[in-house]
Amino acid sequence: MTEIVRLEGLSKTYGMGGANVTALADINLVITGGEFVALIGPSGSGKSTLLNMIGGIDKPSGGAVYIDGQRIDTLNEQHLLKLRREKIAYVFQEARLLPSLTALENVTLSSAFNRKLNKNCNERAMELLGKVGLAGRAKHMPHQLSGGEAQRVCIARALFNQPRLILADEPTGNLDHRTRIGIVELFEELHGEGNAVIMVTHDPELAMRAGRTISLHDGTLQTDEVRAAQVG
Repeated sequence: MTEIVRLEGLSKTYGMGGANVTALADINLVITGGEFVALIGPSGSGKSTLLNMIGGIDKPSGGAVYIDGQRIDTLNEQHLLKLRREKIAYVFQEARLLPSLTALENVTLSSAFNRKLNKNCNERAMELLGKVGLAGRAKHMPHQLSGGEAQRVCIARALFNQPRLILADEPTGNLDHRTRIGIVELFEELHGEGNAVIMVTHDPELAMRAGRTISLHDGTLQTDEVRAAQVG
């Protein structure tokens, strides 16, 4: 299987009130393309911090982060933006849609930052909305969508650039049980197509749907359990 994420001796320390707080300590981890990984652990264990390191949103205090064989923690912001646009997609807990744009227009936002995507971008956006079951809601405004529909639009938007790695930070936290299962089933489908998915969750039921579960506690890696063969 092809390696997509490698973390070597990763650490993160924050200065708070004159004292240092360790958010991550000596994390060593490899994730391959096609894996569906759940990151679990209590609040404050370092899950979101780890996700932000992998996505290049925050820089480590020590160690190294590699994405698709490229070290990213030493890149400047311009090169990080290019990397994220081309290889990484983020899905957050809140559905971050622009309220003045339709579902279709929200999905095509990525084309504004990538000239290669301008051609036939509406066609691709409609294809992705169909993939998440919302082709019939393309012209609806965000306030006309349910919470689950809005989150699915965000997932469609995240997929627009054909990323190799999908990072999801509590993507189902504000949704009802049935909708949560639907979102995770969509992630299962995406990883089955060869995408790597890393999902932070507090929900044990959802974590069990992933093929691999990594638990953190006080910034350290506690367990790493693989339950199923995954796509590589």
